Amino acid sequence: MKLEEAISKFKPKVEEALKAIFDEKIEKAKAYGDENARFYENLKEFVLRGGKRLRPITLIMAYHAIRKPEEELDELIKASTCIELLHNSTLVHDDIIDQDELRRGGPTFHVKYERLLGQRAPPKARLLGLAMGILGGDELFNMGFEVLLNAKFENIRVIRALGHYVNAYRKVVNGELLDLIMSIEDYESLSLEDYMLMIDLKTAALFKESIRIGATLAGADDEITNGLSEYGELVARAFQIQDDILGIYGDEKTLGKPIGSDLREGKATILVIKALEALRGKEKEQLLSLLGRGSITVSEVNMVRDLLKTRGILKEVQGLSEALIEKAKGKVRCLDIREEAREYFLNLADFMIRRRY
Repeated sequence: MKLEEAISKFKPKVEEALKAIFDEKIEKAKAYGDENARFYENLKEFVLRGGKRLRPITLIMAYHAIRKPEEELDELIKASTCIELLHNSTLVHDDIIDQDELRRGGPTFHVKYERLLGQRAPPKARLLGLAMGILGGDELFNMGFEVLLNAKFENIRVIRALGHYVNAYRKVVNGELLDLIMSIEDYESLSLEDYMLMIDLKTAALFKESIRIGATLAGADDEITNGLSEYGELVARAFQIQDDILGIYGDEKTLGKPIGSDLREGKATILVIKALEALRGKEKEQLLSLLGRGSITVSEVNMVRDLLKTRGILKEVQGLSEALIEKAKGKVRCLDIREEAREYFLNLADFMIRRRY
């Protein structure tokens, strides 16, 4: 099954399942008051605002590697939402940590509440927004756990899948911690290995564990589960590298977030790490002076773009991403899985470095 076909087939079903989950929460929350119901309405709007739904679709296709999803499709679709809820939980919290105001073309969850509640208590607007963001992220994690806990699959498979879910979040927390520390470290002391460890935890964990959850619910053996998981780590690395590239070279309207925000936040992206290895003298000083400076201008972002391109750093990083994708595709080709699923995973690998959003 091609990537586009899987998205066309499963994305609407995943979104319908998400809507049903939120609608149920909204109804139940009405017993606590209008503000509680509105809280779940705002969570629903945030989650359904956009997104590729690649993680739940990939969970479904990992199941598809062993069994036809039609065998338990309704339950599988509902179970797959667990990883989308977990993913959005991390986005809400990540936006607070990064002090971002824009997500998918709209206000981040905490900024939305800063504006809503700030109208009633202006002096506390920022604090109220942050507090609601923390609660929103926590509840999305909880909702994902609950969805998986109640999934109607063999009990032992559900228990193992829950272990993967919890493991994913623990790794994300540790990856976020490393990302924060790396942003205040001496940039020149950071290595490619430091970067890879950080993204393996912060980015790859969710993708890997979504695959593990799907394979586990299908009853896959260790060889297939581990092989698909290794594939997931490799393509997630490539995904994050492409994310770093788009953060400087992407289109703001397409991405739904400001270009150059990684530079403003002082993030140790792979482009920054490789640039500081390669640059010398004035060029290196210029880049270091811009990292973490909130007032960086569009012209300065463009200067960094030109510098990375002319010094061959962009091309080097793109080559690394392409090598990861080829290695990932090799993993999938060797596994004894259903051909429709193999086609999907090969297509998905190519998409990771072709995408523009």
